Amino acid sequence: MHVALELEGGITVPEGDRLTIRAPAHDPHHVRQVISALTGLDERAITVVGSPIGGSYGGKEDLHV
Repeated sequence: MHVALELEGGITVPEGDRLTIRAPAHDPHHVRQVISALTGLDERAITVVGSPIGGSYGGKEDLHV
């Protein structure tokens, strides 16, 4: 069983009509697409900041936030 080095959580900061999401993610662009589809916000209004450590290795390919 593999264990991720970072947490599987995140924080979203609303800034007017924009969102900034800080979370570990293998593909921040995919996270932005999914959040856009869930919220109805334009993708350009969503910023996803990934974690500086870790990787996918099968454990971070899905949306966790």
